[in-house]
Amino acid sequence: VGLLAEDMQAAGITLRVAEPLSASPLRGDPLRLRQVLLNLLLNARDAMPEGGAVEVGLVSEGRDYVLTVSDEGSGLRGLDPGKVFAPFWTSKEKGSGLGLALSRQIVESFGGRLELGERVDRQGAVATLRLPVVNPD
Repeated sequence: VGLLAEDMQAAGITLRVAEPLSASPLRGDPLRLRQVLLNLLLNARDAMPEGGAVEVGLVSEGRDYVLTVSDEGSGLRGLDPGKVFAPFWTSKEKGSGLGLALSRQIVESFGGRLELGERVDRQGAVATLRLPVVNPD
């Protein structure tokens, strides 16, 4: 999140990060997980060309950590949430259409899930990344 803080501010976007949880080991390579979070944050930024707010949350649910990235952009605009993960598919003028496809592949390689949907509390989209905790007991 810190890598994009200045970029977000310059784009007129307020970045809110929930209080961090105490550390527990996760399945996954930190560098690859950083790339996933960067992709999600960049998508959120791109969804709000006029500015807005991005909220990043992390909670523990059972045997998983659940990370959410919520924006106040236009949402999915009726698109099938599964379609946005197809390689080379994009709704942007600029972009390769690989960010979400690769992000989902990375998350699934660690036994997790990555989903995209509409926000229920206001306009926008929410990306939900679920990763298993290593030895949660």
